[in-house]
Order: sequence, then structure tokens, then C-alpha cells
Amino acid sequence: MAQRTHHGFTLLELLVAVTILAVLAAILLPVFARAREKARQAHCQSNLRQMTTAVLMYASDYDDQTPSANFRADLILIQPYLKNQDVFRCPSDSGYYEVCGDHITGRHLPSIRVPNGYVANACFFGGAWFPSPNPYRSRRLDEFDQPTDIPIYADHHGNQGIVLPSVWPTHVSPAHPDDGGTNSSCRIRRRHTGTCSFGFGDGHVKPLPKAPEQVKWVGD
Repeated sequence: MAQRTHHGFTLLELLVAVTILAVLAAILLPVFARAREKARQAHCQSNLRQMTTAVLMYASDYDDQTPSANFRADLILIQPYLKNQDVFRCPSDSGYYEVCGDHITGRHLPSIRVPNGYVANACFFGGAWFPSPNPYRSRRLDEFDQPTDIPIYADHHGNQGIVLPSVWPTHVSPAHPDDGGTNSSCRIRRRHTGTCSFGFGDGHVKPLPKAPEQVKWVGD
């Protein structure tokens, strides 16, 4: 009875197999990367939705006044409505922020270190950066004619906690440092599949390819 002879792969067969695997990897890896980033974007938008909802709940309990964003006091003031600091961190960001006591409203708040993945719109919250003639006053929800258009929070760039477009329009310039923009003072970032996630004054969240125009941030 004749024995079967087992042959190994030839060099040509190995090269063909390696080439096929390389082609498959080149096709599939970007797909997996996009899927992972889409999942992070969904997580980020969930965080922003919870934060914007917490801001509106705070305002409902305080005669429609928005919380102060002075030294990011908003992160302390809305915490009772969240009971979870993890929502302050975008899954694509690992930064932290030193939140200080809010000396503007006179409320004694502890200084704590919290995750910081989002920038606050000081034109919505009020606080130390609000422009003259009333630089330190709080704002009320009924001051905003189009709450659906005014951003409250957005994906941030760098370690800055707030944007103030009414004084520094470059804070929300369409030129983004992460994609070749030359405007180094821009404080928002397109970190999710070419978009930046925004939470708006009516509680809805939306990813946009660039920031809303300056007048939308001011809300007057």
C-alpha cells in the first residue's frame, strides 16, 4: 500500500497567503478603528446629554438661573444631579481640571480635581468671564431667545475650562489645532470622526464638523 506524501507550503503559496492577510488587514483595521471611534462618540454624546440635563435641572431649582462657571464651579454645582464624575470625561480625553471655590456668587465650594473633557460656554453660564457692564452676574434661561442654538458644553482642546466668544471669538474659531489649523487659542476640538460634540441649551446633543458661529454662543 503506497504511503501518502505530505508536502509543506511552497514559497509562492506562503507569499500569496501573506499578501491576502495584509490586504484584509488593510481593509478591516480602518473599519474597526472607525467603529471604535463611533462607540466613543456615542459615549461622549451620552455624557454631554447628562451634563446639559443636569444644568437645566439646576436652573429649574434656582429660579431659572444658570450655575456659575467661574473656575468651573458648574462641575460642582451640577454634581448632585449626576452623582457621577465620570460623565465629565470624554472617552477620547484623559485630562483633569482643578475646580476652585466659587467666590463670584459667594458660595463656599471645595476645591476638587475632576475629569475634564468638555469646555463650558461662559456666555451661557455667566461668572467671572462674563463681559461688562455686569461681569459677575448669573444668567437666566429666559434671556436666551433660541436655546436650541446656544451651546452649553463642547469637546475641548487643551486644558482650558471655558470659552468666551463674546470677548475672544478665536475660542470657537473653525480652525482647529488638531487638524492643521493655525489658531492656537481655539479651545474646542473635532476629536470624533472629524466632528466636535456639542450640548445645547434645550438639552439636545449634536456632533458638528465645526463650531456654531459666534453669535450663537453669545445667545443675545
